[in-house]
Amino acid sequence: MKKLNVLLPALIALLSACTVSAPETAPVQGTPMTFTASFENNAPTRTVLDGTNVLWQPGDAIAIGFGSGNPVRFTNQAAAPSLTCDFTGVLPTVGTPDGTKYYYAIYPDNPDIRPFWFYDSFRNLSVPYEQTAVEGSFDPMSFPSVARSLDNHLYFKNVCGGMIIRFSIGCTQYRKVVIRANGLESLSAYQVFAVLEDDGEGEVPVVAYLDSAMPEVVLWAPEGGFKPYKDYYVSMLPAVLSAGYSVAVVDLYNQVSVQHFPAPREIKRSVFGRPGEMPAFSVFKTVSTTVENPGVIERQWVEEDSDGNKWLYDIGVTIPGAILCCPLDNPSFSLSDVTRYTLERNLFGDILLNLKGYYAITYYDVSEVSETSMTWKFFTGEQYAEDEKPSVEHFTAVTSPVEPDYVGLWLDVDGSNYDISISGNYTDMYAAFQQIAAANDGGLPIVYLGKVGKADDYTGVDVRGKVVVVNRGEIEFSEKVVNAANAGAIGVLFSNYDDQTLYCTVGDKTQIPHGSIYHSAGEKLSGKSWVRCFKPTLSQVIAAATGSN
Repeated sequence: MKKLNVLLPALIALLSACTVSAPETAPVQGTPMTFTASFENNAPTRTVLDGTNVLWQPGDAIAIGFGSGNPVRFTNQAAAPSLTCDFTGVLPTVGTPDGTKYYYAIYPDNPDIRPFWFYDSFRNLSVPYEQTAVEGSFDPMSFPSVARSLDNHLYFKNVCGGMIIRFSIGCTQYRKVVIRANGLESLSAYQVFAVLEDDGEGEVPVVAYLDSAMPEVVLWAPEGGFKPYKDYYVSMLPAVLSAGYSVAVVDLYNQVSVQHFPAPREIKRSVFGRPGEMPAFSVFKTVSTTVENPGVIERQWVEEDSDGNKWLYDIGVTIPGAILCCPLDNPSFSLSDVTRYTLERNLFGDILLNLKGYYAITYYDVSEVSETSMTWKFFTGEQYAEDEKPSVEHFTAVTSPVEPDYVGLWLDVDGSNYDISISGNYTDMYAAFQQIAAANDGGLPIVYLGKVGKADDYTGVDVRGKVVVVNRGEIEFSEKVVNAANAGAIGVLFSNYDDQTLYCTVGDKTQIPHGSIYHSAGEKLSGKSWVRCFKPTLSQVIAAATGSN
């Protein structure tokens, strides 16, 4: 029977010290330089492990910069693995070392996400969500280390920690291992920003900000599969796992076996621990990630934020698969306030609300739900060190249905509907366009200018009593409004470069109503003298937002 080997937690410290000295010379612009580096006490850090030591490998690359300059690649010139090594390259510098400007270095020099140094922070480090298993070590691109020095001696210190996985007989059938924080704390992130802080024994890297964070790490089997009784390292962000963690093993047939570890656990920087007492994976099962929407979720909810504002969430009341959010005291909304959602079951049996919103995909754990209340535990992918982990939102069920009101207007252009986008600073423009449409058989009398709306673009063009359509670019939006009004237009629509929402700020230059439309809508208005303008129904808006119309 497939089994994960039983091992008590063991911590392997990874502290660093660097030796080697070389003649220190003041670099000039484009001068070849050599930096000598090691890891913290040469304990297990990066590539192939030799007993308790880490060995730099020939060809290893680090990014080095000086002062505020951009980092460049330096490579290990050693012919064989070594505890310390020399990195050589050409470092463009601004000024010369004066005892106050740092050399800074980042390992690895990742070609997919360029690391750099900015205002005393190391940026674009990565602890990836998906890692490939390496026997006796870890994915070489998954374990960032940083160093800064006033000379050419680099003492690299690790940013993260992790776990060690060991399998017994049968592991050749395992395809991947997934480790998940039960409390949704971040274990991986595409971009990590770290700063150096003094812990009493010297400077150590501390995570300050995360982008594209995840509460999971996936360790894929190496080529040829996992081997029994071998150690495989999983890199993770430092974190206090308040509700413990869970481990899922997926075999070649996509069958899953799960073990939960509910006790709190800390992932320490530069420390690897084993998962702990792991019973045999005696039960594998096929897990379906799709779930039916529990009917109790499909209703209206109210959430009160920290400022006392109350927000209405309409979840699938009109059309399942949509979430509408708007203020409860003034339940008006725009197209960007509607998101799509799907309910998914992850490998561990948790039900997640997968929101595909305007900016990013956000996962919410909605397991705590009843007829009267609901709690979402979630992460957004972007987090600062001081952020609560995980974030929590509490909802109360609405007893009397609320009918939200769409504030926007649509144009019907050749049978396709397009939204008029108006900044929240000028919402009265919607009413102004509605008044124009009411006086013109439900539509806007238009002139397609085909130009950016400079004053001389109106020479020989009669736009009096019309809504003029101008292109984006070259001059300010406020100037476009003034020029259109001076030419006699009663409104202006800005056609964007592409099919993206464009909000226009014109300050106090609001003589006539203005808004923006997609590029594809603007193109279709060429040669037309009238276009239907209408306020859509709630069902139409939600259908458009979810892509179901």
